[in-house]
Amino acid sequence: AKAVIEKGKIQFPDNFDMLIAETNVFLKTGQTEKALNALQSALKKDSTNQTIYFAVGANYNILGNDITKPADFRADCYKRAEAAYIKALALKPDYFDASYNLGALYVNKASGIIDEANKLKLEETVKYDKLKNDADDMLKKAIPYLEKAHKLEPKDMSSMSALKEIYARLQMKAELDTINAAISAVK
Repeated sequence: AKAVIEKGKIQFPDNFDMLIAETNVFLKTGQTEKALNALQSALKKDSTNQTIYFAVGANYNILGNDITKPADFRADCYKRAEAAYIKALALKPDYFDASYNLGALYVNKASGIIDEANKLKLEETVKYDKLKNDADDMLKKAIPYLEKAHKLEPKDMSSMSALKEIYARLQMKAELDTINAAISAVK
């Protein structure tokens, strides 16, 4: 596939489909950074394609989850993922995948903050409380995106499970009761 795409790119250097095919090969073979470069090229050719922005966000999210990378690199990747998902949603507000992934990005960031808080010594209560509040704020940020995803695909268990955990953690009883009923209706 790589050889065919390379020949195709030489013959048709401005062909958008060839660029997308190359990106897909990079994605399938785990070459995230090469995929991102190809996606950036694709955005130069079509900056109105929400799917490309979603793919950019997903790839930055993958890089941000790489614990072998420095913390500042990962934080930058998360910011870029967030911006790409937001752009995808600006282009297509009813885009389930972008809504869900953006909500999940915030949930995952909150989880990382909670993990950090749980590693603190017992006497570090002030720092613990700050981290707990930061995590709660991140979960609150996730709610509208996960609720939108749930509204777009009411039977999606991933979005319902995420909302259930958030509502329970934030002690949102009415919302928790509603999502529990929705989960029961799907099961």
